[in-house]
Amino acid sequence: MFDSNRLSSLKRKARFLEEEFDVEITINENLVKVEGDSINEYIVHQVLFAISRGFTPAVALNAAKDNYAIKSIDLKDRSNSAKDLKRRLGRVIGGQGKSKKMIEVTTQTNICVYEHYISVIGEYDRIKTAIEAVFKIIEGSPHANVFKFLEDEEQKRLRRELIG
Repeated sequence: MFDSNRLSSLKRKARFLEEEFDVEITINENLVKVEGDSINEYIVHQVLFAISRGFTPAVALNAAKDNYAIKSIDLKDRSNSAKDLKRRLGRVIGGQGKSKKMIEVTTQTNICVYEHYISVIGEYDRIKTAIEAVFKIIEGSPHANVFKFLEDEEQKRLRRELIG
């Protein structure tokens, strides 16, 4: 579940998570156990899942906010080879991180590309748009078309906010 760098980072944050969410975290090598109130256990599991998917602990804490969640896509299952996987991950990141940043800024989410996973943390409706954009990119849509899709979705969201 956690590589050695992530496990080290988790150990440093465990005390904070225990105090913040009134849970007990036990870490034995690669096994992490959380005990406490079931809702707080669930929230801490979401934060731990985010850390395991490459997010920094500070960003992973966003998964604990009301109306926030984390969604993770395993591209290993969607790729024909290691070269294809690398190409798809590279398309999502884009030159100098431009594509990833554009999705994050437009949808107000956090995206992490880690190993063979693409994960998104944000508000539920914004995650849906970000994930849809990611799928369009990994399926080969031109980046310009995806960026236009993101702009259109943001305009629709703003209209819904103003009306309703």
